[in-house]
Amino acid sequence: MGILRKIFPYSTHDADRIGSYKKPCFNAQIGLCPGTCTGVIGKGEYKRNIRNLRLFLQGKRARLVKGLEKDMQAVAKALYFEEAGRLKRQLFALEHIQDVALISRSDIDTGPSMGIRIEGYDISNISGTSSVGSMVVSMDGKPAKDEYRKFKIRTIHQSDDVGMLKEVLTRRFSHTSGWPLPVLVLVDGGRGQVNVARSVIEEAGLKIPVVGIAKGPTRKKNEFVGKIPEGVKEETLIQLRDEAHRFAVKYHKEVRSKAFIGK
Repeated sequence: MGILRKIFPYSTHDADRIGSYKKPCFNAQIGLCPGTCTGVIGKGEYKRNIRNLRLFLQGKRARLVKGLEKDMQAVAKALYFEEAGRLKRQLFALEHIQDVALISRSDIDTGPSMGIRIEGYDISNISGTSSVGSMVVSMDGKPAKDEYRKFKIRTIHQSDDVGMLKEVLTRRFSHTSGWPLPVLVLVDGGRGQVNVARSVIEEAGLKIPVVGIAKGPTRKKNEFVGKIPEGVKEETLIQLRDEAHRFAVKYHKEVRSKAFIGK
């Protein structure tokens, strides 16, 4: 359901309670809700999003596209070019959606069942040799080991942890249709790692917050880079960082051992 939220920003808030909260909910903070809870959008826009989503789930794509094209022409004529651009992106996304019949109407009636998925990344190598990356996953604060992934670095052959992280994340976010998207990306490192992660995610057309954990100048404390979404505990992120490091080191040793045996 992540792709649906990308095309149709909606939330499970009751329309009658729009604007009744002063502080945005967790979904709003991470970009999965348009901010109905704080009144960022009005009842009319909220109901229009729900109506369009129902049309999509019912397979009435032609009617939906026609309505969006009409709305886009109207806002462009009124010189609301930012809104026209958003509608244009919606239309583009609809052109690339397949297998609409596989989506159940119950998804909109009851709301999707989603856990809090956080992905943690780390790089392991010795002077650029036997370089690997790891992706570990936390679901609702617990390790989801079936979702872990290993990456053997293909394009970089010298010591460049930031470049290697970019390769890993680029490969990972080329799988947006097959792997569930996280609500948060955690990287082992400081500003450089966080910036490259943000750039890769942005280039993929996604909106996912990134947090890094650096060990600080004395390497005796954890320094967080980036804003931690409300509801996510620092302890959970530290544990996930440590797990990503453990998983990366383990895979690095396996790759290095095979390379040594092959000599």
